[in-house]
Amino acid sequence: MEKGNKKNSINIVLTGDANYSKVMGVTIVSVLENLNKNCFANFYLYTEGFTNEDISEIKKIESIYNCEIIIIDVGEYIKIFDFVDQKDFKNSYISKSCLYRLLMFKYLPENVEKCFYIDSDIIVDGDLSILNLPDNKMFAAVPEGYAMQHREKILEHWYRLPEYSNFVKDPIKYTHFGAGFFLADIKKAKQFNVFAQIVELLKKYPAMPYADQDILNAIFGQKYQEYMFYLPPEYNVFSDQNYNMVYDRLPYSNEIFQNACLNPVVIHFAGINKPWVNNHCNRFWNKWWIYCNKSPWKFYYAPKYISIICGGEFKKIIQNIFSVRNEFSQNVKRKVITIAGVKFKIKSQA
Repeated sequence: MEKGNKKNSINIVLTGDANYSKVMGVTIVSVLENLNKNCFANFYLYTEGFTNEDISEIKKIESIYNCEIIIIDVGEYIKIFDFVDQKDFKNSYISKSCLYRLLMFKYLPENVEKCFYIDSDIIVDGDLSILNLPDNKMFAAVPEGYAMQHREKILEHWYRLPEYSNFVKDPIKYTHFGAGFFLADIKKAKQFNVFAQIVELLKKYPAMPYADQDILNAIFGQKYQEYMFYLPPEYNVFSDQNYNMVYDRLPYSNEIFQNACLNPVVIHFAGINKPWVNNHCNRFWNKWWIYCNKSPWKFYYAPKYISIICGGEFKKIIQNIFSVRNEFSQNVKRKVITIAGVKFKIKSQA
């Protein structure tokens, strides 16, 4: 397709290994389906283990949408984090690959000034081009509701570390934010030499419970809080979060929080329940499949979709209503077709 004006563009970073290549592609499609058609999107993918086939598949998106996809193999940068051992992480579901997003604060082209980061288990259901970072700010993210509501337990390690002393004194002003979706002024971050500070803090605390999220909070939410901009809660809504409870320890009212949960722009399938894995997500399970169906991977995931919706007892019911199997008897091969409990046998060549 004819590319739009690159002067009106946004930049987006995603990260992942080969196991997430297709899921990452669905996230990209969700962004592009909702992006202003006059806006050009540059995607920078920090990847590990992508095959030529993976790259070829995800680059197909360029022929459908107004975008460019740049693949950045993390192989040459991964040694930067050699001192980190993911076995030391408190949460087993966090892997070392989560640190790859931190590379964006140093290893993006010089012409990239402002840039989004999006986790690959996210669906964007709105136009990102309307989201702006004020010129006097360096970093924008959403306060994490559940962690803030239960901060003494979930963020108990913050109460013991000097880097979070501001939070202990004033948790509303120095609030905790999620790192699955954010917008950063890369040019300003380079001027502040943020990446070097990130690495230094990682060396000091190589096994923080929430890994890169703890580090980013310490830098942007605590040290450089005056350059922090908090996004409305609809820009990071967790699909599995309990939204029926009252959230009264946040920087905004419970009414604003609940309304955001009903009308999300960014849907985050954090945790063990993923739409492409099972149908146990509390909310928005169908949203992921809507965008998957618009992606180059709709036929790849179709059997998985059928398997999920036809799982368990429902699958057995379907099989009882209709099934086809082969039967051999006295060297004669027959197809046995069962429809609503009635069997039909059709002779075929043995």
